[in-house]
Amino acid sequence: MHRRLEVPEARPCASGHACYTGTVKDRDLPALPHIWRGNEMKPFFNALMSVTMAAGIEWEKTGVNPGHDQAALDQLLAHLPNKPDETLR
Repeated sequence: MHRRLEVPEARPCASGHACYTGTVKDRDLPALPHIWRGNEMKPFFNALMSVTMAAGIEWEKTGVNPGHDQAALDQLLAHLPNKPDETLR
């Protein structure tokens, strides 16, 4: 079986992609890389979401918005590459 990826033409209110194995639409979509200026953005968003989710859980428990933990975010971001990878462009 061959796998294929379909990306719809630009539409005003829709976006996204779909993967198929043969003619059957896959239920779980593989993560596509999100490249911006030569950097893979998924690790950045994962770090940001982990800190944001922790703040959201605390807010839900206490009813007070704690904001995000900048030190925790800085620590997570320090492990990410800080220079573009030219092979990603």
